[in-house]
Amino acid sequence: MKCLNCGSNETSTINLELEDMTICKNCGYGRPSLQTSIQYDENYEKKYLAYPEAAINKIRLSFISEKGTILDYGCGSGSFVKAARQAGYVAYGYDINDFTADLRPPEGFQPDIITAWDSFEHLTDEQQIEFFKIAENAKLIVLSVPDFDTPKKDQRLGNWRHYRPKEHLHYYTPIALYFRFRRERFNFYFACHAEDKIRKAPWENNILTAVFKKYE
Repeated sequence: MKCLNCGSNETSTINLELEDMTICKNCGYGRPSLQTSIQYDENYEKKYLAYPEAAINKIRLSFISEKGTILDYGCGSGSFVKAARQAGYVAYGYDINDFTADLRPPEGFQPDIITAWDSFEHLTDEQQIEFFKIAENAKLIVLSVPDFDTPKKDQRLGNWRHYRPKEHLHYYTPIALYFRFRRERFNFYFACHAEDKIRKAPWENNILTAVFKKYE
């Protein structure tokens, strides 16, 4: 099967309890066979409210190296939008839920900066297309995803904390993100695991933060 992320024909498939997972040997992208998303609502967001949001948002704001307006795509509870506004940014948030509708941008809004914290891996293929249409005039994208290099992409994947059928629709390594964003004319700037200081796990390289800048 051809990799839908980088185009390589070098893929393998592992069988998990609820679905199959196709993994690219070239870029490391993981593609679950189940691509029907769950419903995200206020109850879903409650688990994220248990995180030390102020400390996490401080880390996330440190990656915003450009001046400009911000759109947090998949803003969840809206915590980052509110933190960005307190830091002096003009910031809005978009999410498929209704309880953060008051944070949505005005019609025709074109952000300079797009953030996607714990959301890009949830997007359907159609939603990713929409994401990059919104990003057409953006100069910076910053996001965080579970690091798919961590579970070694073998049968242990089924026991990995971030393996979530019908919730996580894509699994990205740093190289896989490079290929995905290069297709949309964004340069891979750098990546790190800064959130691991707070969002600890029984393994290294838990949450991957990546920064992309638009081609000049």
